[in-house]
Amino acid sequence: MMVVFFSFAAAYCQDTTKATPPFLTMSAAQQRQELLLKRLSDYSYIISRDFGKFSVTNKDGSIFLNNESLMGKVVFVNFWFDGCSPCHNLFQPLNRLAEHYKNNPGFKLVSFSFDDTAMIRKNVKKYQLMYPVFHLSETLCHSLMTDKGFPSNLLLDKTGKIVDGFGVTPLLGNAHFFEENIIPKIDSLLNNKQIHH
Repeated sequence: MMVVFFSFAAAYCQDTTKATPPFLTMSAAQQRQELLLKRLSDYSYIISRDFGKFSVTNKDGSIFLNNESLMGKVVFVNFWFDGCSPCHNLFQPLNRLAEHYKNNPGFKLVSFSFDDTAMIRKNVKKYQLMYPVFHLSETLCHSLMTDKGFPSNLLLDKTGKIVDGFGVTPLLGNAHFFEENIIPKIDSLLNNKQIHH
């Protein structure tokens, strides 16, 4: 057990930046925090998984949006809630993304929040959100975003598989993250005409 820990810790230290203290010199609490942050920001293990099952219903109970209605589309999924300050930092980049693809029927941007409908409406109005935001339970939000922290963002291919994911961290140092990283991925997925089942 000790060998596995030290082996992992040594590998972890090689991945850290110079600004981060070496993992082995951190206190136990600092090590736990570093590992948690790394887990929350690591989306690599969910790539190629199917996006979880969900449905959004109309007031009459009919299904308005679900996995099946998104099949055949490239989908960008955003999770947020009002009390999450970093979540608000994504509203304008997501508005730019929605604007960029507004005339492309092969792309869908959807956002989910566990906030109540009044709070969602308040944020949609305040930030002039140009994309749909749907209420889902907090439990379902956590399940769909595979228990990542908020905000969480997933890019799905036309078959509903997760092909990319990230939180807010990549945006902090790059105001053009969407334009430089996400839009090229979306364009590539849109140009892939094959749908594999």
